[in-house]
Amino acid sequence: MNLILSTAAGYNWAQLEVFIKSLRKVYDEKVVLILNKPDNELIYKLKYFNVDFLETEIIPSESYQSRYNYYFDYLSKNKIYKQVLLTDSRDVFFQNNPFNFFYKNDLNFFLEDDYIKNSSQNIKWIKRTTGKLTFERIKDQKISCCAQVIGKISSIIDYCDIMKKNIIVYKYKPSIHSIFFNRKIKGWDQGIHNYLVYSDIFKNINFYNNEYGDIATLSLHKRLIFNSSGRLINKIGNEYSVIHQYDHFIELFKNLIRKICN
Repeated sequence: MNLILSTAAGYNWAQLEVFIKSLRKVYDEKVVLILNKPDNELIYKLKYFNVDFLETEIIPSESYQSRYNYYFDYLSKNKIYKQVLLTDSRDVFFQNNPFNFFYKNDLNFFLEDDYIKNSSQNIKWIKRTTGKLTFERIKDQKISCCAQVIGKISSIIDYCDIMKKNIIVYKYKPSIHSIFFNRKIKGWDQGIHNYLVYSDIFKNINFYNNEYGDIATLSLHKRLIFNSSGRLINKIGNEYSVIHQYDHFIELFKNLIRKICN
């Protein structure tokens, strides 16, 4: 049995409908969401679509960093799964079962369409966590998106364990400007993720880009290609199983999402 594990703290049914409905069209195995104070409508819908959830004390604004603790705890106590996909939820939908793709290694990461040195956001996340020397060492690498990671359960457990420990060690150092305006910085776990994946810490790994991979990360994508059925495909004509950050091209996906979710 496989598992899709995601954090959806602070979201309601309207924000998760596309994720859940599209997923259940192509995948009938285990799904678990990490939640915080879900409302009655969301609880009802999740039960209807046979989606399990854990009611936790996770703080939505801090969930990007704290989710690895919950993932590690859950997986460590439930080692019954063969493969696990860790994924975002609100900005994700599915075209196919992500476990049908053949992955070469035990732990698999997905690349965005630009280099770390060209992304002001990723530069900030890296420099303000693991430091300037780390940035200089990995700046010429493609951005690895931490929103999706797939692999064998033992490797996913190791990944979550190492991530949560490094998030404690490399806490984000906000600028004076951010401190003054009391701004919450979200998503800085990606800086630590990129430091780790390019530091030979994880073993038996592989990277997949948007051109040939099965998971599309779209925020930096320049040109979307659709097949005759209106489904998003990669460079070699294969349909992606997972579409992440589709909200950056929401008009292009409206008809496909409507068809999938009906």
